[in-house]
Amino acid sequence: MSARNIQDGWISFEKVDYISKDVHEKLKQRLTINEGDVLMSCSGSVGRSCVAPKKPEFSLVRSVAALKPVIENGKFMSYSIRSTLLQSQIKYPIQISWYLIRLIE
Repeated sequence: MSARNIQDGWISFEKVDYISKDVHEKLKQRLTINEGDVLMSCSGSVGRSCVAPKKPEFSLVRSVAALKPVIENGKFMSYSIRSTLLQSQIKYPIQISWYLIRLIE
């Protein structure tokens, strides 16, 4: 899964990149996605989030962050990330960076 698959509140299983079982097993050693984990896009449309389903099993690329709630309340965490307040906090630094790059050029 990549950032393009993470939508606001759901995962799109269209246009997924498939990897071999061996690569998937190696990635699983680094990070296992569990039901209830919150997935958040870190590139492209930054800040979209959803809760990981029980099935199917999948791996993530670097454009998706996996957040593991301390208490099992991934839905609340995902809703909070999608709130206007947190979205403004997520996107504001990106807008400032874009402005500073344009200012330097």
